[in-house]
Amino acid sequence: MTTDRELLGPELDHPPVTHAVLVYALKLYLKHFRLFASLVVLPSLVGTFFMWAAANRIDYLTRDIPRTIEGIRTIQHSNIVWEATALKHAGFFGMWLCWAFAFSAVTVAVNALSKGRSVDPEECFNHAREEPGRFLAVAGYLYAKIIIVGFLIFFALFIGVYQFIQKFLQPTASIAGYLMGLFVALLVAVIVLPFVLAIPVATFERLGIRESLKRSFKLTEGKSLVMLGLFIEAELSSYLLSLALRWFIFRGFNGAGIPGLYSSVFYLEIAGAALVQPIAMIGYALVYNFRFPANQHEHSTADSQAPDALYS
Repeated sequence: MTTDRELLGPELDHPPVTHAVLVYALKLYLKHFRLFASLVVLPSLVGTFFMWAAANRIDYLTRDIPRTIEGIRTIQHSNIVWEATALKHAGFFGMWLCWAFAFSAVTVAVNALSKGRSVDPEECFNHAREEPGRFLAVAGYLYAKIIIVGFLIFFALFIGVYQFIQKFLQPTASIAGYLMGLFVALLVAVIVLPFVLAIPVATFERLGIRESLKRSFKLTEGKSLVMLGLFIEAELSSYLLSLALRWFIFRGFNGAGIPGLYSSVFYLEIAGAALVQPIAMIGYALVYNFRFPANQHEHSTADSQAPDALYS
C-alpha cells in the first residue's frame, strides 16, 4: 500500500513548483477525502449560517422601505445603511473565521500525513482552539487587510479603468462590474496571499502578529505563482460547481418558479464550495510543510522553537 510520504514523493524536502503542489494536493484530497471533508464542511456550514443570519437581519431592517428612488434617499439619511454595512461585514467576517479555522486544521492534517502519522480530525482543530487570541488576532488582521486593500483597489479602478471599459468595450453594466470585481479579487489575492500562512504559523509556532506575518512572507517567498495558482483553482472550481448547481436546479429540476429558491441556492453554493476548497487549503499547507523539516539552515531561530509535536 502506498504511504502518504511515498505518494507525495521526495519533493516534500525541496522547494515546490507550481504544477507539483496542485497535483500532490489533489492526490492527498482524493486519498483522504473523508478526512479533509470533515475538516472543511462543518466550518463552512457554520460560516454559511453567519452569512445567512446577517442577510436575514438586513432584510428585516429594510422590510418597510420601498425599492424606489425615494426609498434609497430615505436609507441614505438614516442609520440603517450603517447597520446593514456592519451586519454584512459581520457575516463575511464569520465566514472568513470559519475558513481560517478549517485551514488551520487542514495544515495539521497535512503535516501529520506527510510524516506517516494517523490523523484524528478532532485533534486537528486543537491548535486554533488552544491559541484563540493569536488565531483571532491574525485572522482579524488579514480580514481587515482584505477589506481595506480591496476598497482602495476598487476605488482606483473605478476612477481609472471603468471609464475605459465603458468607452471601448461597451459591455453591460453587470459585465463591467463582474470584470472589475474579478480583477480586484486577483489583485487582492496577490497582496494578501503571501501572509495567509500566518494563520498556521501563529497557532503552531505561537508567534505574535508581526512575527507570524514576517514568517509567512518568508515561507511564501518565491512561491507567489504557486499561491496564486491555488487561489485561482479554488475560485474556478467553486464557480464551475455553482454553474452546475444552478443548471441542475433551474434547468434540469425546473425550479425557477419556486419562491425564495434563488437565495437558497446562493447559500447552497457557498456551502457546496467546501467540497473543492480543501484542494487549495492542502496546497497552502504543503507550501508551509515544504519548509519543515528540510533545509533548516535556511530558517531563523524561530524554526527551532516550533513545538516538538510538529516534527514528532
